[in-house]
Amino acid sequence: MTPSIIFVGEEDAGQRFSKLREGSVDAVDELAPGDVEAAQANPDLTITPRQGLNTAYIGFDNRFAPFDNETVRRAIALGIDRAAIVDASFPPGTQLATHFLPCAIPAGCGGDPWSEPDPEAARDLLAEVGMADGFTSTISFPAEPRDYLPDPTATATALQAQLKMSADGATFSGS
Repeated sequence: MTPSIIFVGEEDAGQRFSKLREGSVDAVDELAPGDVEAAQANPDLTITPRQGLNTAYIGFDNRFAPFDNETVRRAIALGIDRAAIVDASFPPGTQLATHFLPCAIPAGCGGDPWSEPDPEAARDLLAEVGMADGFTSTISFPAEPRDYLPDPTATATALQAQLKMSADGATFSGS
């Protein structure tokens, strides 16, 4: 008999872990963040870490004001502490992206890394374009977790809090 592998699609990470514990599957990929500790504590399971290939991005619709202004987009990018968002809303072991492509991809880390957060420079850039007092905007995000965004609400909440603070008196708001 020729050895074979059968792949079974299961969208729900909790169900994947349940099937692994009950023995109806031999391996799973991408445990839910809340299941990692339980898997590590189970002596019958072996966790084999792998580099992730998912990258979460914050996108702007640059067809509409104020995001049609490159200076505004740069200001927001400088006002966001990506590491703090990763710490607040992604599972332990998540790596902060430094480039557009994951570094696990050959040449993925080519070019200069993304800028470090600089709220003062962000405020200065907004003042340059006449928005020293900030502006109001809406953050839209998916309600359901995705592989690349395991806790959308926590991520949006952390982003919203940072944008409110980054202008130091100026108001950015999301919903």
